Amino acid sequence: MLHSSSNTVSFQDKNQNYWQLASIQGAALGLPGILIGGIVASEIGPSGALTSILIGNIILWLIGLGIIQMSNSEVNAIVNIGDYLGKWSKFISALLIGTSFLIWFTLQSKSFSTLLGEVLLVPTRQELRLGAVMGVLTAILSMGGIKFIKWFNTISLPLLLLILTSLFFSSHHTKYANSYILTFSFSSILTIMMVTLPGIINLPTFFRHSRSKSHSFLALTMMTLFVALIQSFSVFLNISGPKGLASYNTILIIIFGIISLLSINIVNIYLASGVWEVITRRPADPRDYAAIGLVGTGAFAVLQALPAMTFLENSVNGFIACVGVILMIAFLIRIIVQHRPRKLERFISNSCWFIGCAASLISLIQNPEMPNRSILIGVGASALAFLVVIFVEETFWSFKNLSMRKSKL
Repeated sequence: MLHSSSNTVSFQDKNQNYWQLASIQGAALGLPGILIGGIVASEIGPSGALTSILIGNIILWLIGLGIIQMSNSEVNAIVNIGDYLGKWSKFISALLIGTSFLIWFTLQSKSFSTLLGEVLLVPTRQELRLGAVMGVLTAILSMGGIKFIKWFNTISLPLLLLILTSLFFSSHHTKYANSYILTFSFSSILTIMMVTLPGIINLPTFFRHSRSKSHSFLALTMMTLFVALIQSFSVFLNISGPKGLASYNTILIIIFGIISLLSINIVNIYLASGVWEVITRRPADPRDYAAIGLVGTGAFAVLQALPAMTFLENSVNGFIACVGVILMIAFLIRIIVQHRPRKLERFISNSCWFIGCAASLISLIQNPEMPNRSILIGVGASALAFLVVIFVEETFWSFKNLSMRKSKL
């Protein structure tokens, strides 16, 4: 367990209220997360996109509710995983989240540089330089730790909403839901969920700074509403990519892009600091934050052009989704199965996680163009394996217990 220290940044702020907690997460969507509603709308229509946003975020709220309830208020997300799955799974999860950080940081920086390229009409080489400069700036700003993140994102969220509202009222080609029929698809819901699911799994890293569980639960609800609202704007504005944003007011879009990039990537750096804390067994300090940010910037310069980047992203997303469902089921089983000891609890949880990861990876290899399907298969395999094992385990215990009672008679 990690303890507070007066010499570190991580635990200097243990009194965040619901508004601050919600603002940190609500502002940390980045351009891909903000534009996901428009992407879904281009595939299934605006009504379907809005319905998918609503359903997807409600499901995420339920998952977040369980993650908050099951986590120790003093530890980060990776340590929380270790409490349920064991030491080795904790380190594997740290590796996955660390890899995810590099991917997320790179994707956010790439989206921002593409947006600047569309707005300023600069060549690709210049886009990459601008993205690298913003990466270095993010690394420097992240040295302020959780206090700076709280301050910056609490200001950023209202600004992002204000700019989106301004674009909405000034737009001449907004796209409203053209049907009262509530349509949706499971694939679209999963697409909406996968944008922020890794952040939901990592909620304990930020909510350990909460004043109380009550503040955490209210923050989760507010965060869900903010995220759904921001994603809905891209549906109404009919924006599915940086090129669509570039058609609006240049100054507003540049400000919007900078704020959204900094808000998400300082959060990404702080999430990655949880990996550092697990590996080094000490809280991260400002120099560590800066180093993590520079590593992310280097990854942007090297990885964003690799063709295997998308496959790696989808693989990691699948693995993280599987550990999420395993955590939820393991938490519920602990509540329900209190009438007998479960000596193989961690072994069973890890085995079911492995089954889900294998199923997700095999599906992705067979159909790389269908990442949502592979994630759904992986999550389903993990859940089904867990439920089958519990069924067999509970039945075996019942027979064994009855046999012992008969032998005593």
